[in-house]
Order: sequence, then structure tokens, then C-alpha cells
Amino acid sequence: MLSKIVVKMKYQLGILYFILSVTCFAQENSAVENALIKRFPQRESFTADGVWIYYPQDELKKINLPIIQKKFPGYDIYSVPMFYFIDQHSPNPQCVILYNEKIDDLIFVEPKEMEDLDQPFYKRLIGLKFHNINELKQFAKEFKSIFFFDTGIEVPKKVKVAKNKIGIVSIMETNNTLFRKIEIVLDSFVIKEIRQINPRNGEIEMLVN
Repeated sequence: MLSKIVVKMKYQLGILYFILSVTCFAQENSAVENALIKRFPQRESFTADGVWIYYPQDELKKINLPIIQKKFPGYDIYSVPMFYFIDQHSPNPQCVILYNEKIDDLIFVEPKEMEDLDQPFYKRLIGLKFHNINELKQFAKEFKSIFFFDTGIEVPKKVKVAKNKIGIVSIMETNNTLFRKIEIVLDSFVIKEIRQINPRNGEIEMLVN
């Protein structure tokens, strides 16, 4: 008799835990969605190109990037489908956002085809400090996963990590040709600048510092 009561109590506690988890997740998603709706509202008509719109029915997914989250305390990281209207076309890329519910701050990481490095997320990486080479290597993996998020035929081919520089080279998968080179320059494990370099001629195409 006692064992049946214990089993029943465990079952009821399991259901309660599930309900609370779903409720908390729904509330959390609601806060992120409200921030996205406010920042990227739906519009009935517009003529300007370069308009981002978020539709609430699109699914948000949490991304686990512990080193970047450690450097952005209080922020959760999500992938979210967005619509980008330009020249009467509306690509639907998966984008990355960082959201801090406590201060209601949303950092939108546009796909690199749109803005490359000239955006708030990459600028806020300047000055970040790492404790050792292992933490730096983990950061390189997480940076690569964000920069090359939902990139289609452009894929990262090679990643090199040293205490004073992270180098990432990408190729076009269709013809296996070099396409882009990213360098993150450090001094004493502190990020000083991020460069986008043309791998064919070595010229710096974009610089964040």
C-alpha cells in the first residue's frame, strides 16, 4: 500500500515539474518574443528596402554557448527565423539574438551577408579577456558557430588559435575556393580588434576595434 502511495506521489510530482517547466519556458519565450515584436514589428505596407520583420509564430530555439554567455552575463542566446525584405524579395534566414530579460536588452546578430562585422555584437567583443588558451579555443568554436550560422554554401574550412590571434578561413562549398578570412587579434588574451580580410590579396576589408 505504501509503495503505491509513493509511486503515485512521484507521478504527481513529475507532472507538476513538467507543468512548471513548460510554464517558465513559455513565460521566458514570451519576454523574448515581446522584445522581438517591439524591435521588428509587422507592417502592412512599406517601400523601404532592408526591413527586418519578426512573426511571433516562428519558433525560438535556445543555443548553448557557455563561453560567450559568460562574457555576456545575464544574456540567453537564441536562434530565430526572421524575414528580410529587400528588392521585393523576402529571404527567411535563421538569425542569432542575445537577450537579457532583466534589463530588456536585445542584441541582434545579422547574417554576415547583410552587415558583416559592422554591428553591435562584434563591437561588444572588443576588450573581452580570456583566462587561458583553452578558454580561447572554446570561444573560437562558439564565435565560428555564430558567424557562420545558417550560411548556406559558405562554410568554415580552417580554424587556428594562438594566444595572440584567432584565424578562421571559409570556402565556397560549391567550388571549394577560398572566400573569406577572419582574424581576431589579441594582446595578453584580450581582444583588441577583429578583421575581415580578402584571402586572395590580403587586404583588410573591414575592421572592428
